[in-house]
Amino acid sequence: MTSETIAVAIFAGGQSQRMGQDKALLKIGGETLLERAAKNALTVANRVYVVGRNAPENWTFSQVEFLPDDTPQQGPLGGLQTILKREQTVLALACDLPKMTSEGLRWLLEKPISKRGLIVENDGQWEPLFSLYTVECLPLIEENIQAGRHSMHALIKRGNFDFVRAPPEIREQLLNVNTPEEWCAMQL
Repeated sequence: MTSETIAVAIFAGGQSQRMGQDKALLKIGGETLLERAAKNALTVANRVYVVGRNAPENWTFSQVEFLPDDTPQQGPLGGLQTILKREQTVLALACDLPKMTSEGLRWLLEKPISKRGLIVENDGQWEPLFSLYTVECLPLIEENIQAGRHSMHALIKRGNFDFVRAPPEIREQLLNVNTPEEWCAMQL
């Protein structure tokens, strides 16, 4: 895939309940996790979106478009539905991956993609918010939402996706933070 044919969608609409504060606004080296994700995404794609929220105050990346969920309260699946109504192929990216780099994003973009998408496996676990999706999976997303199946894993189980195993240098970048303890323990 190339930067002309794919968009990056940063998923930042979560409630951050376990963290106790908005994870997207946590700072590392003077920038928020959301700013860091946007900066990396802009190095690999011409179209970058933040899904599930409005722009924070003093947002400086004017080329990044913010999209509220078309169908609120559906979690990441609703965010994926929102972005795939606008784009043919997207790299879904969680905003809470502080170690993610533009090289990590390029690694994924260089992989061949099937009709519906490409799911990254990390030590036997799926990484739905570091994977590629095409508009071909939109009908299945809408079917799952209507049936009350809001999990990204339910979509992947039903979806006829291809899979790629993350190599060690990518696995290191897939550390996400969910709790204050994980945030404190994280070493950059």
